Amino acid sequence: RVNGLTTEERRDNPLVAVCLVGAARTLPIPRVYKSIRENLTLALSRNTYLFAHIKLWDCGVKKQPFHGYFRPINVSEDDITEAIRTLDPVSLIVEKERIEYLNPSCPLTLEYAKKSKQWGYMTGKEADRLVGNIGPTADCYRAVEAFEREAGIQFDAVAKARPDAVWFLPSPTAREMIDRDAFTYLFDIFMFSPRKYADGFALQYERYRDKCNSTWTGGYFPEAAYSQGFKEAGATVPDHYRKLPVAIRRFSKDESSAEWQCHKTHALPPKKCLEIVYG
Repeated sequence: RVNGLTTEERRDNPLVAVCLVGAARTLPIPRVYKSIRENLTLALSRNTYLFAHIKLWDCGVKKQPFHGYFRPINVSEDDITEAIRTLDPVSLIVEKERIEYLNPSCPLTLEYAKKSKQWGYMTGKEADRLVGNIGPTADCYRAVEAFEREAGIQFDAVAKARPDAVWFLPSPTAREMIDRDAFTYLFDIFMFSPRKYADGFALQYERYRDKCNSTWTGGYFPEAAYSQGFKEAGATVPDHYRKLPVAIRRFSKDESSAEWQCHKTHALPPKKCLEIVYG
């Protein structure tokens, strides 16, 4: 059916691969997974294919400058059964225990973070917070490539989304974002690339994993690492696309970082965003 799409059909509904990657956390909540289905994958295009890499485990309590704390949320495979059934991915990896993505020969140091004017809260023992984000995303992107080869197709765009976020309004269409001809992103919550630049999802992690034998000199937080990868791939990298109607859903709206998540998007006023995200 894909190979039989007319030019007009494919322009209106491009082939899009979405990598849903990260800790499950609040994914079992119907408000979360239903919004991903209805306001992300179906809103992007009728020809969206989901590739999921979901972590059941979580780290400890995390603290970040200015953004407050948020607590870990560990879930079971049973907890996400209904979410996975609803989202219906074409590829699924459920990470029950931590997969090691760190390169011990390539430390992330606070000294270099300060020197390069980057946040330093993912350095030292906290480096896995960065590497555990960009590593599975790189693997998911390579799985998309393998799917393309096996199916004899090429996607028009590739995106990366988090499984613990609520899409409180429909996403911009894939066509709209493809026509921007740039790397479209809102922090590490959502990222979208026309296919010709999509190697940017993997370039930084694979350089870290395969070529780094001293202090890491790339991005020190997820959107910085991805932005550098997309620049290397030839994409224009503008500032955050604040129109994206999505916010991370924490355990409770009373957590100090919950309100900050609704300040990241300008699609709705923060108070209204909180009302929808938490119900």
